[in-house]
Amino acid sequence: MNVKNISIILTLSVVIVVGQGPVPGKPAERQGVKATTEDSRKILIYEDGTWEIAPKEIFNIPVGDSYFIGPKDAKVTVMEWMDYQWPYCARFTSSVDKLMTLYPNDVKVVFKNFPLRNHKQANKAALYALAAGRQGKYHEMHNAIMAQFRDLKNNENLPLQLADEMGLDIQLLQEDMSDPALQQQIY
Repeated sequence: MNVKNISIILTLSVVIVVGQGPVPGKPAERQGVKATTEDSRKILIYEDGTWEIAPKEIFNIPVGDSYFIGPKDAKVTVMEWMDYQWPYCARFTSSVDKLMTLYPNDVKVVFKNFPLRNHKQANKAALYALAAGRQGKYHEMHNAIMAQFRDLKNNENLPLQLADEMGLDIQLLQEDMSDPALQQQIY
């Protein structure tokens, strides 16, 4: 895969490409079609006929303490800004898994918790996931919450039940959730 360092930011189902180089996927550009705008920005033309103009600005968003999957020095970084009650974020979970299956050595997916104010349980779910991460189970908790995101609306303690099913130390989990450092990892 001929990829330069790029980052992809996923903001609640909106994709913003930042950096330089081809985007993983199926742009026609990878099949030899080259297109640019008057100001030399690339136009990415996809096999299904859709297209987008690559952004002019490049954003450097640090990974910081965020959990991620994939190699630390991956050629491509995908940043998922997500909310545990947003259906499009839940749907994207399977896309992340597929992306990691297709490009296990080239892609790193970084998880940024960005709960919406109107999603009352999303912040607490993010705390549960981060606390589970301290026991080495962030990704497992993330996927489990996303798989049952609809149930979260009426059961704010769903992640606690999931943690119990995963065999996590519940007392430690609850102590970690009260650590202000975890709340600072939520945007």
